[in-house]
Amino acid sequence: MRLGPHRTIVILVESVLMVTSVATAGELAAQPKTPVPDAAAQQTAKKAAGELFADRFTQAKTPAEKTALATDMMDAAGKVPAGSADQYVLLMIARDVAAGTGDAATALQAVEQLLEQFDEPAAELIGDTLLTAARQATTSAQHKAVAEAALSIAGKLSDADQYETAVRLCEAARSSAQRAKLFPLAKELTAQIEETKRQQLLSEDYRKALSVLEDKPTDPAANLAAGRHLCFVKGNWERGVPMLALGSDAVLKAAAIKDLREADSADEQAAIGDAWWDLAETKQGEERVTLRLRAGFWYRQAEPNLAGGLIGLKVKQRLEELARAGLSSRLDEIAEATTAAPSPSANRELGMLVETAPCPASDAPVFRFQTFSWKEGDQPTRMIPVKNGLCFLSMISGNLQGRGEAVEVTAGVDGWWYLNGKSQQVFSAQAIAVESDSIKLSPTRAVAWKQGSGVIRLIHGREGFCYLSAISGGLRGAGEAVRVALEQDGWWYLSGKAAVPLGGDGCRGAVAVCVKGGRR
Repeated sequence: MRLGPHRTIVILVESVLMVTSVATAGELAAQPKTPVPDAAAQQTAKKAAGELFADRFTQAKTPAEKTALATDMMDAAGKVPAGSADQYVLLMIARDVAAGTGDAATALQAVEQLLEQFDEPAAELIGDTLLTAARQATTSAQHKAVAEAALSIAGKLSDADQYETAVRLCEAARSSAQRAKLFPLAKELTAQIEETKRQQLLSEDYRKALSVLEDKPTDPAANLAAGRHLCFVKGNWERGVPMLALGSDAVLKAAAIKDLREADSADEQAAIGDAWWDLAETKQGEERVTLRLRAGFWYRQAEPNLAGGLIGLKVKQRLEELARAGLSSRLDEIAEATTAAPSPSANRELGMLVETAPCPASDAPVFRFQTFSWKEGDQPTRMIPVKNGLCFLSMISGNLQGRGEAVEVTAGVDGWWYLNGKSQQVFSAQAIAVESDSIKLSPTRAVAWKQGSGVIRLIHGREGFCYLSAISGGLRGAGEAVRVALEQDGWWYLSGKAAVPLGGDGCRGAVAVCVKGGRR
């Protein structure tokens, strides 16, 4: 069962802290690759290659002769069985020979062929190759090849959290750019070094924040640190925005809350974009670019439906400014990741309404609540159309062991909300669907629960509704559960049951978010 379409509220039990998030669709699966041959197979292949090319190794003295040797070994790699240890070793030796003479271009050709067939970490392998070539480069052309290849690879190393390697590569590439008299590129690499160091600091803050959030899921400073890393380093706004909304930075918090509310009109979409754009104007460097891209994400949605006027002209002007800055392709990637989603199951029609909880006061603003259920082995439960309202997890119960087991509330590509999950254990979940014809909904309060906290009363049903936002720890079955519920007295309550004491490895805590509404 596949999880993770474009709007997802997901709980992953093996993570340190699971937060309600709106997650982008998963990346397309990579083509299957051959595992790296084991050490024994490589040793046998190295011996055979050494014997076959023994004379060439002895004769290759000049850089040109070594480049020719590397090229011939790549040709030989194309003639042996694909995915064999012989092919792997020939390509690795070709890479080493070329990089060892400072020929980054030829070395990268060998790496490209190797990565097409074998399951090696691409950024790390390319980064190591360029570092070797940079140390051995002697000609202006060789230095130019290193410098031009390094900038994009440094970004990929940062994406893989290899910050120290990325900095070393940029420093080596900057030196090469200066020797090749590519001074604008050297300036870009200097900026990349500063940006990588900034990302490294945010990453360190993120790891510390996760440790705090394990016990204090609503801690403002920790949520700010985690949200900044996810949004400004990883570009994961779907996970990061809810954390910024719980964070300690008032300006970021206000923009994040506006973003979470989403929009019912093009004018409101433009207003969300404005919030991020105005914030970007107070920043510098890549953080400014990242905030402008978030603004552009909302402006692109608004522009086709804006009926001219000053708002439409402003949105058009700002999108053109992003295009002139060369950011259109990055906006395209963001849009593609946000809208892509797997097709819903053909059996999703089997969802069943199991309970209805009416709004408790007839003279209050009208909220309509419905509760839906799912258990392991079921097809996804279809709930309500996305355009009609919101759906959130309200209860999980049973036994989750991690290893990717999950439960989620998902907006499908057919425009309906679904409750779905993946578990090999005895496990069930409930979700609440809320609809309102006249109320604009917005998160206003987060409440934490731990073992021993008892039952916590939240808000009255006439004010709004509540949903599970986070859970840390695991569930062991035997009736263990965390739950948000609208009870007969008209109040929302947060409660739970876990046998393992706080500090053990069972369910350690949960957070509920209360959503109050104002008239549209």
